[in-house]
Amino acid sequence: MGAQESRTLILGQVTNPTGVGQDVLEDLFRKKQYENVGHQLKKQHQNLVEKENAMDDLVHKAYSKGLERGRVEERMDAEKEMRHLDSKWQNKIHEMNKNREAELTTELNSTLDQFSNYRVGLREEKCQQVKALVEACYSKHPSQSLKCSEEVKQFMDCAFKTRLEFLNQAN
Repeated sequence: MGAQESRTLILGQVTNPTGVGQDVLEDLFRKKQYENVGHQLKKQHQNLVEKENAMDDLVHKAYSKGLERGRVEERMDAEKEMRHLDSKWQNKIHEMNKNREAELTTELNSTLDQFSNYRVGLREEKCQQVKALVEACYSKHPSQSLKCSEEVKQFMDCAFKTRLEFLNQAN
């Protein structure tokens, strides 16, 4: 047994001992080439599908990151807006309180001015002496209040006269 010779098939130089026609051999050769091309195309298609899936994953991750970043930015913007509005309303409330305080102070001063002459009249207690006589009598006769009826009558008369004077001043 010796070494075998290698054989190369060259279509143009094939001798056909089996009687298969040249066109059949060319069809077989083309079919084999198409199978190789088909196999290569399937591999390329599979690679492209894998790349597309990888790209889809990357796009999805980027989209998710973008959404998350967008949510964070949106939340930060909303918080900033809320702080701005809060500050704005705090200032408005402070200003309103200041204005209301000024209005109330003005109203109080006006009211005090209107009744200043009455306050002076109220400060003067005109019946002090008679009141002191009633208190002294009650102290002197603690269990006999009828003995102080004359002093009580004088105090009531004084209080009535003072009330009339006050009402006449008001008119």
